[in-house]
Amino acid sequence: MQISSIGVISHPKLDPKHIKEIIKIISSRNTHLFFDPYTAKKIGRESTDVKDMDVTVAIILGGDGTVLWSVRKLKNGTLILPINAGEVGYLSEIDIKDAKEGIERLLNGDFYVENRAKLMINKKYEVLNELIIYPSDPATLLEFNIRLDSIEIANFRSDGVLVSTPTGSTAYSFSLGNPIIHPDTKAYIISPICPLMRDQAPLIVPDKSKTEIELRRKEKDANLILDGRCKKKLSEGDKISVEKSKNTADFIRFTKDFSYRYIRRRRDERK
Repeated sequence: MQISSIGVISHPKLDPKHIKEIIKIISSRNTHLFFDPYTAKKIGRESTDVKDMDVTVAIILGGDGTVLWSVRKLKNGTLILPINAGEVGYLSEIDIKDAKEGIERLLNGDFYVENRAKLMINKKYEVLNELIIYPSDPATLLEFNIRLDSIEIANFRSDGVLVSTPTGSTAYSFSLGNPIIHPDTKAYIISPICPLMRDQAPLIVPDKSKTEIELRRKEKDANLILDGRCKKKLSEGDKISVEKSKNTADFIRFTKDFSYRYIRRRRDERK
């Protein structure tokens, strides 16, 4: 594959020396470089908004938060090379100290593409990790009605509800005690958060199914949070639809066993 253009996106606090090292590696190739505003300001280059980047590959320097932010803004079909320079880097195969080797392999075409499923929320928003509905006021129980393919499957009171992709199963969902789902599994998790009745277990459902979540309790407002960012306020009677997106997040990988090492690393941290 010819890498004709690369976007470089970095965490605002990243030391600019790492960006300059990457520029030095790529500058020997006939490849156009674009930089997000934060990155461009640090190195004195012209900037391009992430949503306007028309590039083959986006190199993302930061932790998982920076990756999620970038995926949300990048055009669908952009290949993503995450390089961990943060505290949490489960989505990254290489760390900043190994950036030179990773970028050289990228430029030489020595990689494969891993497609990670995303969910579509209300036919408008996409998430790579998770959807969370939380009460607007702390220490407040919410009531939810859950329908799967138009059939009611659950009605419960809880602190909130979470819907997670396989990618998100190593994030907040994992902290709730839910299982890790292999990234290739065609399913997602619906999980009450601290339910009033302990028999309300999480559900793993096929990703071809469509879920509807209705907020039922009067005078108990909530927040809809998508991949860590609050999107809107919810009130009684509001409904949230969830279905598999036709788009994927397309990550550059260098080893075929990355998914298994990713799972093992997360499990080992629980010990």
